[in-house]
Amino acid sequence: MSANTPVKVLLVEDHDHLSRLYLQHLEAAGFDAHLVASGSQALQEALDFRPALIVLDTTMPQVSGYDLLDILRHTPEMSHAKIILLAPVVSPADRLHARELGADLMVKSEAVIGDVIERLRHHSGK
Repeated sequence: MSANTPVKVLLVEDHDHLSRLYLQHLEAAGFDAHLVASGSQALQEALDFRPALIVLDTTMPQVSGYDLLDILRHTPEMSHAKIILLAPVVSPADRLHARELGADLMVKSEAVIGDVIERLRHHSGK
């Protein structure tokens, strides 16, 4: 990947207003961002788009962010992706589970969009 090629980010967020806000900020920060509104759509989009980074909401209907994290980590084509989980509440067990699967876990109420973008930049090396 050349230095000028935008890093691909898949945003999985089911709240319309928040997802659009994140998408605008990710694009303004120079990321090539795609959005899906459900965990059930996310795996196919991840396989089609091949993002280097994924931001997952943990509280979605049908397939939660935690379930999707498990699925992605066991999908060879996506096992390399850096994943950030955004959770409304985080227990010690949640932190351990995320760490075991190589994901960052951020509390939504404590993290502003700029914090998430900084974490994405850290993981992408940009």
